[in-house]
Amino acid sequence: MDSVYLLSEINPLGVAQFDPVRQAAQWHGFSCKEDDLWLLCEPSAFAQAIRQIQYHANGKQQSLVIRDWSHLDCADQPFLPVYHPKSCP
Repeated sequence: MDSVYLLSEINPLGVAQFDPVRQAAQWHGFSCKEDDLWLLCEPSAFAQAIRQIQYHANGKQQSLVIRDWSHLDCADQPFLPVYHPKSCP
């Protein structure tokens, strides 16, 4: 598994519970500039954060694998205060 850069339970709506930037830092040595710490709390910046993490993984010659937390889109309680139907009927 040396060639795998794993992030687990990732969802743009669940950054407060499972922050991909924090995981990448703790598990893989990812670091960002102080100016980039807003990525930790801006759901709209989720894709940009993942791109930066992907760049870091590529630099380590690892494949980024994202284990998603897709059921959060349907079963938001108790993690989200408001229901956000995304991919659910």
